[in-house]
Amino acid sequence: MDWPDSISVETLHQEADNIRRWLDARPSPGPETKRLAGSREDLAGTLASLESQISQLRHQLASEVQGPAPLPLLEPSSGTKALFAPARLPTTAETRAQQDILQLLQATAMQFQDRFYEADEVVIEASLAKLSQRLRELRARYQDMRSRCEALGHHLQEAKAQEAQQLLVDQGEAELAQLREEVQEAQRRRSEAEREERRLAAAARQDQVMLEQSRLALRRLQARNAELEQEVDMLHMLKKLHAVHQKPKPTLCIQPAVGAPAARCADFARAKALAVAWVLSAAVNFAAPGSADDRIPLESLKVGTEVDAQILAKHRFSGWFVNIGTERSAFLEFEEACDGFPTEGMNTWLRGSTLTARVLENDGKKIWLTTRSGSLDRPKRFRTPPEESQIAEFS
Repeated sequence: MDWPDSISVETLHQEADNIRRWLDARPSPGPETKRLAGSREDLAGTLASLESQISQLRHQLASEVQGPAPLPLLEPSSGTKALFAPARLPTTAETRAQQDILQLLQATAMQFQDRFYEADEVVIEASLAKLSQRLRELRARYQDMRSRCEALGHHLQEAKAQEAQQLLVDQGEAELAQLREEVQEAQRRRSEAEREERRLAAAARQDQVMLEQSRLALRRLQARNAELEQEVDMLHMLKKLHAVHQKPKPTLCIQPAVGAPAARCADFARAKALAVAWVLSAAVNFAAPGSADDRIPLESLKVGTEVDAQILAKHRFSGWFVNIGTERSAFLEFEEACDGFPTEGMNTWLRGSTLTARVLENDGKKIWLTTRSGSLDRPKRFRTPPEESQIAEFS
């Protein structure tokens, strides 16, 4: 490469001054300066360019001192071409000037490097401050998020607890509703059972009443049959007595004398009636009262009154006709002759046997007796007239 002819120290000083002015014209990277994101890249590029130029100058100086070795430059500028044009060898003063310029450039580069370090420290401190601020903000956000997460967890737990409680409440209400339905169903069945029980009780009472009425009707029919049988027996006995009296006998009574009292005929009729009664009492083995005044009135025999009775006749289906000294005979039923079960002594009750009984019922026309112990409570008996079919059957 050829060196220029007109290179001098003034030119180098002028070039150094231009470089110094260019460097001073750049802004100082103080801690208060707000640098852009690409400032470090610009400074790094400037420093690299300066170092490359310094290395080129050193290489040129070394080539000038050691020999004419070519110094490769990449696209030198017009001033540089004029400055380093091949002419003559530099003098000692020019070499020293170039060394001074290099020293000045090295000092300037060192200052730039210090400033770059300070700028880097400032940038790093600013970055660290921003990072610390961002970390504090992020920590605050984390704390906020943590509190929100905890609140959300508490809310979810409360929501789950409320849901579980609501589920338990719903299940309890469903069970209570089912139990209420079961209770209502049980009450309905109970009411139906009570109604059915009342209906059955009413039917049982009605059946009991009908049974008592049927028993009463049966007793009346049996009593009527016994009376009819007794009347038939009495008629047979009277018929026999009438046949006996129809035989020719000596005259027992003659016409009374003139002026005799008429009471003798009445005495004869009373004597005849007493004779018939004596015959009947002998037939039934029971002492007949001498007159109607000796008979016991029916009204005086109350329920529960104890009387002495003598058996007159036995009805084969219902009981015994007994004489208790009243106008009409009383009746002792088979079921009233014991406490629910017959005894062996009942088989020995024949006509004329005596026993002690109590009045069971007295309707003013007929008396029923009983020999059982305990209460004598019985349903009220109603005497009803016989039906036409019964009258036709008996007639």
